[in-house]
Amino acid sequence: VDTNIVYFEIENAYRVCDELAARGVLMLPLGVDRVRAVTHLGIEMSDIDEAVKAVSEIAG
Repeated sequence: VDTNIVYFEIENAYRVCDELAARGVLMLPLGVDRVRAVTHLGIEMSDIDEAVKAVSEIAG
């Protein structure tokens, strides 16, 4: 099934989402260790690559 929604587990989800927002990447924390990311029309693969890189840098 194709979808534009991704859920992932990460420590300190609220902090990670706050730091992502400061970089212009918006994701929704779902509790302390889970995040929801959604793409929409107009999001390019390069945008997704940038978001993945930002999560990686923040999470260490």
